[in-house]
Amino acid sequence: MTILNRQIADIYSNFRTAMEDAPQGTFQKTRDLFALINTIMEDMMTTASVHGFRTDNTDRCYETEALIFDYLRYSNPILDNEIKLALALGKKLNSVGQRERERILSGLERDHRFLADEGMMSIKFGGGE
Repeated sequence: MTILNRQIADIYSNFRTAMEDAPQGTFQKTRDLFALINTIMEDMMTTASVHGFRTDNTDRCYETEALIFDYLRYSNPILDNEIKLALALGKKLNSVGQRERERILSGLERDHRFLADEGMMSIKFGGGE
């Protein structure tokens, strides 16, 4: 793995952590991006297998996911702010223990509920849609 790919994979690791651990209803557009990446990878592996090519779930597969994320991230600047928030959350979650992690996630869930109750969840990041 090249240095650049390692950096992209590290960033993707933070993104993936946020998407897997953040409370439902948060980061909706970036969750859509995460689902798209998973679909692309599943389709690629299935199609490769159908054509008789061997596939496996190795570091190369993860590196490919990270590169797809990087490509889509820079192709969709409207998601920039939401992705930055998700990356910050993922980085923090990857650097703390379980107790602190639970505290952060419960605070995020509480804040999300508050904003939803106040009717503020319609605010879109990155200039709206």
